[in-house]
Amino acid sequence: MSSTTSMDEVVNILCKLSILHCKVLFGEAERFEEWLKEKGIKDKYASKRNL
Repeated sequence: MSSTTSMDEVVNILCKLSILHCKVLFGEAERFEEWLKEKGIKDKYASKRNL
């Protein structure tokens, strides 16, 4: 089990969550970005969003 694989799994979960809770994410994008920073995956996800 590599850290890269588990990181990809987390990103996949985040993508699903973003679809399920898109209204919340659009309403609180800044808070979501802060959460991503804490998880250490902002770079991988934010690059797709271009924030």
